[in-house]
Amino acid sequence: MSTLDENGILVYDESDERDDFSALLNMGMGSVSDAVGADRARLAVLEDSNELGDISGTALTAASGWSIISQSARKKNGVAWARVRVQRTGAAISGGASGNIPNALCATFSTGWAPAPGMWYPAAAADTGPLVTGYVAEAGIYIGAISPGTTIATGDELSLITTYPLA
Repeated sequence: MSTLDENGILVYDESDERDDFSALLNMGMGSVSDAVGADRARLAVLEDSNELGDISGTALTAASGWSIISQSARKKNGVAWARVRVQRTGAAISGGASGNIPNALCATFSTGWAPAPGMWYPAAAADTGPLVTGYVAEAGIYIGAISPGTTIATGDELSLITTYPLA
């Protein structure tokens, strides 16, 4: 009598009513069964990916001249998302006429939160006074430029948001 294998594929038996066709009907069914099993395994991974992943309030540490007001970060499947709100505690940073800032490190990554090496990843600023652009590199989150002619003064706050692949 026909039976279902572990993946729900009907496997014919010689005792089936049409046993003349059993060999024909079973041809290739092992590979079909393997393919269905592999598809089910991939779907199970996708279903697990809907979970939000690890959350941390300690993914970042303030760099010199900054304090962290708040932070939140998640990581899942080799990708991290982080939001940090920092306050300038050191001397003011001026963008000058060009707005460029020479690699102002705001926060460093805790163990397990560093990005994949060799690239810079964008960090967008949110709810800040001057327009700020940032980036993520191996050491942490940096400010790279602000609106030309503006300054990040001592006591100013800004938020940076980023998504990047983990190392």
